[in-house]
Amino acid sequence: AMWSYAGIVTVASFVLWAMYLFEFRALPEVAGGSLPLPAASHIERWLRLLENMDYGREYFLLGQNGMHGRWQYFPIAFILKTPLPTLVLGSASVVAFALRRRSACRELPLILFPLIYGALSLSSTITIGYRHLLPILPFLFVFISRLAALRDLGNPRRTLYTWYAVCCTFAIYYIVGTLLIAPDYLAYFNVIAGGADQGYRFLADSNTDWGQTLKALARYQRENNVDSVKLSMF
Repeated sequence: AMWSYAGIVTVASFVLWAMYLFEFRALPEVAGGSLPLPAASHIERWLRLLENMDYGREYFLLGQNGMHGRWQYFPIAFILKTPLPTLVLGSASVVAFALRRRSACRELPLILFPLIYGALSLSSTITIGYRHLLPILPFLFVFISRLAALRDLGNPRRTLYTWYAVCCTFAIYYIVGTLLIAPDYLAYFNVIAGGADQGYRFLADSNTDWGQTLKALARYQRENNVDSVKLSMF
């Protein structure tokens, strides 16, 4: 198993390096610039991030402003901006996993990263957007897919039909929800938050707007003969 994990880390590191076109250069911040590093631009961004974490960032949560983050931020953002089917199926997957303890070791590679990442997010001083939780979602989707293999609910055929009905219902929910929010996908909030129109009450910054509707604003100004506006972006 250890060799398998080492192989995964090696391949992932190689793919990351390839994304930077196999860059190899030195950084003044590392060993005084005397040590060439692979994917130096990635390391450089990481160093800037560490500086940013020390300084903190302005955030808004549940009507309050702050500077150095709150541990409740990302759990609340996850609950309010994750589509309801994902929350429901994710919760069902956790229950199914708890009832099948013998599979814990097999699932460890799948759940270890989200658990560590989620735990670290609670102490982050940069709480500015749901987008910082995106690395968890691929693992969550694969984890949810385990539900498709369950056959312990009595009649296998009935279980299969029930599963198909649930999947179709949630798929329709996703499609309708996507069409209703289009093209302002960034501002999505689920029904727990009251939808996108109520999202501003809970979160701000990249959770609601990141300048993606500037063209729509210009169109509104032209159509309504508005010469100037006071714009607060981000």
